[in-house]
Amino acid sequence: MGQSLRYEGSFHRDDEVAVFRPPGYPFFVATVLWLRDIPSGESHSTNEFDELTVALVQSLLSAAASTLIFLMLSRDLAQSTAISFTLVHIFNPFLVYAVGWANYPTLHVFGIVLSCYLLDRALRSTSSKRSTSTSLLLVSGISWGLTTLVRPMSLLMPLVLLSLLSIRRELGLRDRIRYLAVFLCGMCAVITPYSIRNYALTGEAVLVNAQAGTAIWGSTVEKIEGNFLDWVPLWFEHGMPIYTEITGDEEYDLQVFLARAVELNDRFRKEAAQNIKDNPGTYVHNVVKNIYAFVAHSEEEYIGLFRKNQRAVEPQEGPNSSDHLGVTGESLARLLAVSLTTLGLAGICVSLLRRRLAAQISALTLGMFILAHAFTYLTVRYLYIKYPLLIVLCGHMNHELRNFHTTHLPLRRSAAALGIGLEIALPALAILTTLIMLAVI
Repeated sequence: MGQSLRYEGSFHRDDEVAVFRPPGYPFFVATVLWLRDIPSGESHSTNEFDELTVALVQSLLSAAASTLIFLMLSRDLAQSTAISFTLVHIFNPFLVYAVGWANYPTLHVFGIVLSCYLLDRALRSTSSKRSTSTSLLLVSGISWGLTTLVRPMSLLMPLVLLSLLSIRRELGLRDRIRYLAVFLCGMCAVITPYSIRNYALTGEAVLVNAQAGTAIWGSTVEKIEGNFLDWVPLWFEHGMPIYTEITGDEEYDLQVFLARAVELNDRFRKEAAQNIKDNPGTYVHNVVKNIYAFVAHSEEEYIGLFRKNQRAVEPQEGPNSSDHLGVTGESLARLLAVSLTTLGLAGICVSLLRRRLAAQISALTLGMFILAHAFTYLTVRYLYIKYPLLIVLCGHMNHELRNFHTTHLPLRRSAAALGIGLEIALPALAILTTLIMLAVI
């Protein structure tokens, strides 16, 4: 879509009505290709996608996100703690692999981190410089609007801000309303033009993309048996009859699906509502299952997936050293994910007790993403979204361990030793896991 947007002026060469996919990442790709073409003044061939240039820009975005995480952590925590957990983000294997993947995770993570950083800056200035806080809230709203165009899971961000404003006791009601209105103006300034474009093309109100009805339907059909919704068999068993009824085609065709995305999305939304009415237990079961999967599971299986793909390209007989490395890498990745999740969830408690703004923003934003995926559907490739927020929360929890206040000296020393140990162990674990992953793939 991005390549077509750059060279053809539309998302799809044969289809102007493109409303199924969010537009953020295609616009990013088109911009990268445009910038690449500036020095030569010529357009490259549209038949060859320049993955290297996209990966290079994504690596710069990943570095920028790490820098912003350091700035957020260093405001409230010791420099050593900020550096340690910034290193965890830099070498997090679940984010490193995404840099070379021509898809939205790296851009989305950058947008989330930048938007949280701007929101943190804005809310910190509400008690002293109102004009500055108003401007920063407007910019933060714009940033969250752009992030929403990458993936619409942050459409509920105004509710997060409302919660943050409600717990700031120094603000009066008028200030809270004004700040929320400014933030909404920023988000709407970005999202509204694209929504108007969607309405002009389809005649229906489509905020970002026409996919929510289909996504919710997937969680209402049958109970999830494994860790995540297995979309492909579900679609061909239960979705294809609806697709055939709407399109008249018995064989699935992506171009037909994209062209009739709005009509199909409306129908799947109605089917979802009927399924929930007829069997609410299935949907409740899947919502709970999605929440648990989002919190408890990680993407370590990607290491095995990459290795499986490599073996398919370079067939070898019998196990070899990289197979053993793959198993080791998956185990270390799982340990890293469990450590970050455990420490991060404890950090949510710190955000409530200590009222640290960066931790509060991270905790509430993480909760928003959990609920957004729980009520639609969740696959393993969506779990990347939690790691930058967990890392910020981990930093705050670790700070509490290192500065644990108690009159019981042995307990205080043990907590401090644990905090120092985690500051050393977690970056080392992230670096080791990433090196093994790179060796395997």
